[in-house]
Formats: sequence, structure tokens, C-alpha cells
Amino acid sequence: GGGSVFVFAVACYGLLASDMFTLFERHSRTTKSRDKTNICIGGKLVPEFFVLGVAKSSTSTFAKNFATSDEVLLPTMIKGPKEPGFFASPFHRTNWTWIGMHYPDCQQKRRAVAVDMTTGYFSRQAWSVYQIFHMYSQHSLQFRLKFMVLLREPASRVQSHYYHSKAKGQCAHLQGMSSFQQVVEVIMTDGDCCRFA
Repeated sequence: GGGSVFVFAVACYGLLASDMFTLFERHSRTTKSRDKTNICIGGKLVPEFFVLGVAKSSTSTFAKNFATSDEVLLPTMIKGPKEPGFFASPFHRTNWTWIGMHYPDCQQKRRAVAVDMTTGYFSRQAWSVYQIFHMYSQHSLQFRLKFMVLLREPASRVQSHYYHSKAKGQCAHLQGMSSFQQVVEVIMTDGDCCRFA
């Protein structure tokens, strides 16, 4: 094909940010020379590396460690840079002007990788994948993208997601449920209304 898609499925990671970036660059060296340039659209750096999820799988810890590298650029967002959600909803009129507002001006003097670590892309995969592919393919950049998925033992992850959502007051279906066991029973009989699984 015209390029490659870099996919990690990681159950438990122990990589330092510098190790991760070295691995990222090693992959880039195996592709065409044009892939060593920074990805820019409309005069702005735009996301090249996506962490798709999943929620409650140490994505925040990974983001904090990964961002210690000078070459890694998280978006500047009012509510925090890890999960901008540019491609998360069909109701958002996603455009490059809006995305570019959150990243630096384009430069090619040194390697820089803009990142988007929105875990919601994993649970909304059909729409998010379409949006990402559609917008990047308009600039023939779809094969320059790299994706990573952090995974966790499923039962522990769902339990962690439950307690997180309960503490944040998320998901009306949790009201009246006093235990994780009740949540599991509801998921098994009525489906996953809160999208934990």
C-alpha cells in the first residue's frame, strides 16, 4: 500500500517516554522518507499518533509519561489536553481550522508528533474511524497515521470504569445501584446501558 498503520495492543506497558518515541521513530524509518516529515494541514501540526483507548486502562498515566518527550505535542485544551475528542461525535462539525487552533504552527526543522489520546474513539469506533479516515484522506495522509490501543483485564477494567462513573455522577442507570455485582447483573440481562464493556 501507500504507507502503513502502526497498531499497538498493550495489556501492560513498562516503556519510558523516550523508549516509546524511539520505537515510534524506528517504525518511521521503515517507511518512505516522506513519512519522516511532520504532518501539517493548513499551516498547523495535526495529530499523527492516536491512543484510541480503552478507558480505565492507564491511558492517563501513559499520556503523562509519553508527553515528557520534547517531540510529543499534546493539544492545548481548556479542559485538559489528553482527550480533545475532535473525531468523537457526528454532531461536531469537525474541521481543520478548529483542530489546528489546539496545535503549534507547522515546522519541519525537527521531528514533532502531534497526538490525540481520546479514549472515546474506541467505544465510538465506527464514527470515529470514518471521520479520521475521511478527513486525512482528503490530503492523502491517511497512511501516515499511527494508532495505539491500551488494554486491561476486562473484569478489572469494567469495575474501575463503574467506580469512576459513579464518583463522577455519570450514567443515570447507575442510580440506585449499590454494588458492582448489580451492574454486572444488569449488563448480563439488559445490556450495557452505560457502555462499560
